[in-house]
Amino acid sequence: MEDKIQFEPLTSDKLAIVKDFECGTEPWQKEVSNWITGKSDDCAAKALKDRRCKIFLYRTPSDEIVGFGALGKTNGEWPDGDSDRRRVAIIPWMGIYSKFCGKPGVKGEPNYSDRIIIDLIYKAKATNLPLLVLYVHPKNAAAIKVYSRNHFVRSKSIVMKAEEASQPDYIGMWFDLAALEL
Repeated sequence: MEDKIQFEPLTSDKLAIVKDFECGTEPWQKEVSNWITGKSDDCAAKALKDRRCKIFLYRTPSDEIVGFGALGKTNGEWPDGDSDRRRVAIIPWMGIYSKFCGKPGVKGEPNYSDRIIIDLIYKAKATNLPLLVLYVHPKNAAAIKVYSRNHFVRSKSIVMKAEEASQPDYIGMWFDLAALEL
């Protein structure tokens, strides 16, 4: 299996290439798949049209889609709820195509998910904002593990309220871009 990936900006005219993107069968995986494929009201096509974020598509050299990541800016009381409100970079969406989860699986080498998050960290560093933040479903243990091993810290008090009362709130996590030296 090829272990290198390359990125390209995802633009509105290229959305058809992600129409079959699938992250998995768990509710939080379906939510990500629905966003990128346009099967939800708030979707990648709308985000691109409204210029809310930049979306990057990641591929193998043989052109297989590995995943995607979106990067934008927002305001909030980060890193914790008692912090002053400030402008921060945000990863509103990130997904790994299900067949590439945990791949390439070479001991001592970063997986594709790590490589994508590292690329998004470096892209966020270029914004000159102090923090990179994201929200993750509390049952998405695989994603929490990826973010944690790439130095994201769980906020003590920042959550994103679920749209439905029966669903759990999403966990806020942050990365200190100001401390990252290039």
